[in-house]
Amino acid sequence: MALVLDGDGWASRAVVRSLGEAGWRILAEDGTKCGRSRFCSERVRLPDYREDAPAFGEAVAEAIRRHDVALVSPAEDATLEILYETPGLLQGARVLGGDEPSARLATDKVRTLAAADALGYPTPAYAVPESVDEAVAAAREIGFPCAVKPRRSYGRLGGRRPYARHTVVHSPSEAGRATERYLARGFELPIVQEWTPGRSIGVAAVVRGGRILGWGAREAYRQWPIAGGVAVWRRTVGSDEPGVRRTLELFRELEFEGLGDVQYHVVEDGTPRLMELGARVYGWMPLTVLAGANLPLIAAESLAGVEPADPVAARTGVEMRWILGELGRIWEAMHPNVSLPPGLRRRDVFRQAWPLWRRDMHYDGLALLDGPLSGLVERLAR
Repeated sequence: MALVLDGDGWASRAVVRSLGEAGWRILAEDGTKCGRSRFCSERVRLPDYREDAPAFGEAVAEAIRRHDVALVSPAEDATLEILYETPGLLQGARVLGGDEPSARLATDKVRTLAAADALGYPTPAYAVPESVDEAVAAAREIGFPCAVKPRRSYGRLGGRRPYARHTVVHSPSEAGRATERYLARGFELPIVQEWTPGRSIGVAAVVRGGRILGWGAREAYRQWPIAGGVAVWRRTVGSDEPGVRRTLELFRELEFEGLGDVQYHVVEDGTPRLMELGARVYGWMPLTVLAGANLPLIAAESLAGVEPADPVAARTGVEMRWILGELGRIWEAMHPNVSLPPGLRRRDVFRQAWPLWRRDMHYDGLALLDGPLSGLVERLAR
């Protein structure tokens, strides 16, 4: 049986469908999209890890014991960290994601950047300050606008795990205030990083013993929040795109083990600049699966020693959009105090969203509906 966490995300829904269709029994959180899936065999109530991480860990451990869970699928850094950091929680169950060393590397952005630097994989200019004053000085040196970025995606405030994204700052005072906000919410001192415009590419892979078992790559054209977040329109690309082959090699060089993804930006000279490393179910997994690289199933089967003879690659040119994300961008752009990336205007955001529907476009959610009319809905949407 597989326990699928973070059950309201489409990435987790892709895992439920991929494993469910292959005959896995699925245990999901009650009251979530995954819990309502026709592939879900049983449901379990779990506390909110954002409000009480220790109670969440205890409940997951009990679910693993009671339901004889062999595989746990997290889709957030916080749930991934709880799985590995809670002594005895897994009880022999495996994680659909990176192994423990890979997860520790991926969830700490300072360690990720340092590892990439050591391997010669390009990174943006960045600094790791030791005080608020150092953060402000680093922002001045790097230049504005720049990003003040949490070292981890989730803070630690007692038993709570507050979430935060990076902050784009345009002045020393903004850099200082952003740093103080993170500290007040239980985050470590953040990274100060160069603002790096360019093409946004992601590469996902399943790696076992240095061998790439399956992979897919995508380009993201828009994100929500606008200054950087979840991709709302993306297309699969091939190994000939800048940085894709180098990134697949990076997985091997990092000795990454399991399922993960790397996101980078291609700058003007055509070189990649590392943005993030992930070691869990990633946001654009539905697109990878739709394009023929069933990475959740490949990763799950590989834990039992079943591996494809040749690497499975996602087809290129498959497009997917997230309509709610597009609407969210419009709503954000309407806010009088919105902070837009350099060179982007409000009217650009409105213009980019139309048309919302286009022939041969796939849509997050519609391609993964689990009901008997799912095929009809998807055809009508296209």
